[in-house]
Amino acid sequence: MDISEDKDYFEIYLNAFPNAPSLVLVRSIEAKHFPKSYIKEPILDLCCGDGFFGSMVLKGHANTVGCDIDGLALKRAISRSFYKEVLNSDARYLTELPSDFFSTVISNCALEHIDGIDKAISSIYRVLKKGGTLIFSVPTPLLNEVFLELKNDEELQNRFNLRQRHINIINFVEWEKILLNSGFTVLEKFYVFDKQKYKKVVYWDALPEISPFKFKLWSLLTKVTPKSIIKKYIRFKLKPIFMKSEIIREQGGELIVVATKT
Repeated sequence: MDISEDKDYFEIYLNAFPNAPSLVLVRSIEAKHFPKSYIKEPILDLCCGDGFFGSMVLKGHANTVGCDIDGLALKRAISRSFYKEVLNSDARYLTELPSDFFSTVISNCALEHIDGIDKAISSIYRVLKKGGTLIFSVPTPLLNEVFLELKNDEELQNRFNLRQRHINIINFVEWEKILLNSGFTVLEKFYVFDKQKYKKVVYWDALPEISPFKFKLWSLLTKVTPKSIIKKYIRFKLKPIFMKSEIIREQGGELIVVATKT
């Protein structure tokens, strides 16, 4: 499968984050399969962080607003000169944003971190136009299942989720219930990692808890080894997963949901 340079999200992420294998693999595959056909302006990138993901999947869309509660991340988002406007806004309330305004709201791996998810979904509903679309990605409970297969220790698993600020690790049925309660209708849902491939994601993501020694060794190697060698290693180990990745309709590790305001 040939991928054009501007769509080789693996290489784009690898060049930007050569020391973060899990980030490179997850974000590149999410970007590859992100349901871009649903996107219409004006767009809100909810919890946009540093804007890296949004600037790739929303490329070509000039009428895009980014918002986040992290001021430092917002400074990096502003520096990309991609967003029409960048706002410091709490996703649970979005008080800085008008009602019935956006045609699309996207949220990439952010809703799982929000304490007060019902409020956030209701606020997203408010700022969307009727018929507008919410597209979001989140990890599923397979995350915890895989962790325990890699390291059978619930205390370490809890420590991992605390470090990652995971609050809403729930299945699609629960997400659908939250969406329906706010007035959304689900148009599409799919997954982008099967269990075996997701193990590689969780392994790298939870390396400090699964193997502190290997984590320290990896941290040391990334400091003393040329970036070109690190990137070559990650490319060899993980890029085949990106190249062969496909949409999964049944259970998987990362869930992508498309819902509309009815």
